[in-house]
Amino acid sequence: MAYASKFPLNAEAVEVDHNKQSLWNYCEVSEICSSKDLGEYRTYGISVNGLYFSETLHDVSLHKAVIARMTYLFNKHQLSPIHFKDAVEDMLGFLE
Repeated sequence: MAYASKFPLNAEAVEVDHNKQSLWNYCEVSEICSSKDLGEYRTYGISVNGLYFSETLHDVSLHKAVIARMTYLFNKHQLSPIHFKDAVEDMLGFLE
């Protein structure tokens, strides 16, 4: 992939502490979309959930690895949902 050097998808193995309390939880969303030109295709998005907050960005990428890396980084650094859309847009900009 041409963007691997700017946006490494093969993250190092990381131990996840499931006992650690997280303010925000980011997760992958998989959906089947359809288009008149393309027919049906699988697309991936990201959902963020907090105690009193939930938001989902649909149809972000066709590549599950891209979404997996984003959710990993957003969870690791506890990205505030205020910056969620901008962070996704910025990270997708690296792929161009």
